[in-house]
This record gives sequence, C-alpha cells and structure tokens, in this order.
Amino acid sequence: MARLDRHQVIAIVMKEGNLNTHASILAKGLGIPCVIRATALAEASDGRTVIVDGTNGCIYIDPDEETVREYDEVMKKDKEFTDSLMRLKGKMTVTKDGREVRLYANISNPYDVESVLENDATGIGLFRSDFLFLKDHDYPTEEEQYLSYRKVVEEMKPGSVVIRTVDIGSDKSVPYLQLPKEENPAIGMRAIRISLTRRDFFKTQLRALLRASAYGNLRIIFPMITSLKELQECKEILAECELELIKEGVRIGGYKLGVMIETPASVFIVDQLAEEVDFFSVGTNDLTQFTLALDRENPALDKFYDPHHPAVIEQIRMTIEAGHRHGCLVGICGELAGDTSMTETFMRMGVDLLSVNPQYVLPLRQKVRELNLSE
Repeated sequence: MARLDRHQVIAIVMKEGNLNTHASILAKGLGIPCVIRATALAEASDGRTVIVDGTNGCIYIDPDEETVREYDEVMKKDKEFTDSLMRLKGKMTVTKDGREVRLYANISNPYDVESVLENDATGIGLFRSDFLFLKDHDYPTEEEQYLSYRKVVEEMKPGSVVIRTVDIGSDKSVPYLQLPKEENPAIGMRAIRISLTRRDFFKTQLRALLRASAYGNLRIIFPMITSLKELQECKEILAECELELIKEGVRIGGYKLGVMIETPASVFIVDQLAEEVDFFSVGTNDLTQFTLALDRENPALDKFYDPHHPAVIEQIRMTIEAGHRHGCLVGICGELAGDTSMTETFMRMGVDLLSVNPQYVLPLRQKVRELNLSE
C-alpha cells in the first residue's frame, strides 16, 4: 500500500479490514477512495463499470444511468469545492484573532512530497519510514535509506521534515525479520522495541538519518516510547552513530529529537520525556486504542473505537501543557488532527502544529481561518 502510485490507482476495495487499519489510513493519505469489507467484490470482474464511494462505504457494479448522473454531480461539486480552496494557497494558517498554528502533512514515501507541495503544507509532520522496510527479501541498506531521506529533506527545504524511525510489527509484517507470531501484535514486538532489540538494524537507520540531516531541516522522532530508559537508550545509540560518522569524515547537519506520544505510559511521564527532547507529536490512532484497551485491527470493535473519548482528549491536553512547561513544541499527527470538529478544541489547548494527510491541508486551513478564539 505504501508504494502505490496515486496517479495510477483511482480506488481501493478490500474484502477485509476496518477504518482504523494502517492500509485504510494510507489510502486516505494518498487521497484514494477506499471501501472495506466489500462482500460483492468477487462480482467486480475485469471490464465491468464500478463506482467506488469511499465517503459512504459503497460500491456500485454496473450502475444504472441515474446513479452515474448522480455521482457525476457529486464529483462536479467536489471539484468546485477543491478549486475554491486554491485561494488559500500561500495564506497563513491563523485564526481571526491572530493565533497561528503550523500546518504540516503526513507522508508514507518520498513521492508523496509532490502532493504535500501541491496542497501547500509548510512542512512534513510525519514521514513514515516503514515503506522502506515493507519488502519481502531483505533489510534496506544504509545507502538506500539515506537517499530516500535526503530526497525528502532537500525537496521540502526550508520546511522541516519529521521522520519517524521504523514502526513495523503489528499490522505491518515483514517476513525477513522472522518475528514470531503473536496473539496481539499491536502490543507486542513492534516499533522501538524491534529497534532496541536489533541494535545493528537500528544503527543503520540512524546513520542514514544523520547523513540526510546535512541537506535540510530534519527532525527525528521515536515511536512507541513507554519509558525514560527507552528514550535514553535511543539517544545513546544515536550519539554512538554520530561519533562514528564524524570519525569517518561524514558531514552531519543540525537536527532535533522528538517522541511520539501514543501510549498512556508516555503521557504520564511526559514531564520526564520533555527534559530529553525538543518536541512531541501525539499519535492519536495508537493513543486511542491503548487508552480504550481495544485492538483497532479488530473490525468487531469498530463501534467501541472512539477517538473523541474524554480520556483521549484529556491526555492530549496534558501533553500540550507539559510540553510547553519545558519549552517543547507539541503537534498532533494522527487522524484526529484532520478532524475539523476538533480543530477549535486543539487550538484552545494551544497546540503548535497539526499534521494531516495532504488533501486535508487546505480544508483545515480554511477551518482555522474561520475561528475566533477570543469569543
């Protein structure tokens, strides 16, 4: 999914899955309509006309003329709305009373930068580096990773680029890692736990990131941190890599460090973490599933998955307040960041940055510019 060319794929229909899976989130990020659990998928053979309605979760096989006309009108209105947003390009993301927020985009591979620039995001708030690792045969080399990271930071310069160290495991299986099968991989061997237990694997990525830092405004963020010890170990390994590269005569640029706040554990030690890093990014997708004690990969639990749950919102507030106490920038990069029903709430909390799928950038800018927080 992370390697799909959005110019070659116009819709995705899946037999299984749910709205909160990684595949669904990536489809949104690519701006591709996606329908899951489509029971009639087998009937959609080659050569048949299909309408895919990602908004309502419907597919129409061999639609009648009236349905085609109806969706032609829907597409026309969507285009008119999209065209109307173009006037916001180059405008500040600021409320009527002068409160500004940084508006960045999430991407899954270097080719998504085109969409980021098209939609006028001022930076990348989450570059999921996982795409490099989602292949069948072997680990990506240091050089392969370096070239990908460098491409993104160069193209986004002077805007900043937040690159998350690899978060595989859970719903992103990688055969060559030979990870044992787990009953609940979402809370198993994944993300930073893989990195810290496979030091050479981690060092290869960190060396590539440090090399890329010489070519733009790079920020490195660690996922699934649940303890101060984990973060400090990450920093020790990073410092080791930096020393190695300096001895090799490799140029390293300035960079900043951050932590993904996506577990209740990280929220409750957020003051300690803030003393070690420059910024936080709240990953609301995982934070929601861990707070509510449910597996977001399980479609039977969809009705219980509530990112607006008061406990989730309160943890976001706690993170913003703690970050600011320690001079840390705090952003939100999960799906909730693009939920315009929550924009005013986040702005009143004092969030510094919202990072969303590229196609949500201009609608969110419009929402922010309509707000007056002094009222």
